[in-house]
Amino acid sequence: MALPKPIVNDDQNRVLIKPIGYWFKVKTVKKLENIPPMFSYYESESKKSDGLYCCLIPNVYVKIPFAKVIDSTMDYGRIRSVKCKYGTKQQCDEQRNKMSYQHNREIRVCNFAHQGEKIVKIGYPSRCQKMPNFGNTNTLISDIKILQYSDVKNILFYGLNDIFSSAVWMDCNGVNKKIINDLDYA
Repeated sequence: MALPKPIVNDDQNRVLIKPIGYWFKVKTVKKLENIPPMFSYYESESKKSDGLYCCLIPNVYVKIPFAKVIDSTMDYGRIRSVKCKYGTKQQCDEQRNKMSYQHNREIRVCNFAHQGEKIVKIGYPSRCQKMPNFGNTNTLISDIKILQYSDVKNILFYGLNDIFSSAVWMDCNGVNKKIINDLDYA
């Protein structure tokens, strides 16, 4: 089953991505050497938005997050790795108090990330068997000396598929101008 047609009606520069049956807006090159690097460092006038960015689709820029990555085989708590469905800490507290009162139980602790809180990334062995928490900013420089090329290929397999899937979602839903610089916050 093919994906729906993009909301934006601009068939110019669209290429059929056969495995998913979708006409994706993308620059076409005749030589691999003509593809520019994916990352750029953005230096803003205010310095507030400085950082490493990539352009996901035309006019959609994403700041690269440097999140804490937890090894799922060592830390089972996974605290703040998922956004809380209630949004803010206040809304969550109200809901947990209400449920506690209704069911005559103790107030449960919420381990989810509330709006404005940093999200923790969970690293799984399926992504990087040798080092599930690969990507931590405080150990990255020493960790890269441990991994092999095959480990990095597996990380790219997971990561690039997710990035492309997100780009297709944005393209298909007509997201045409956006700066995303808070991926690591709930």
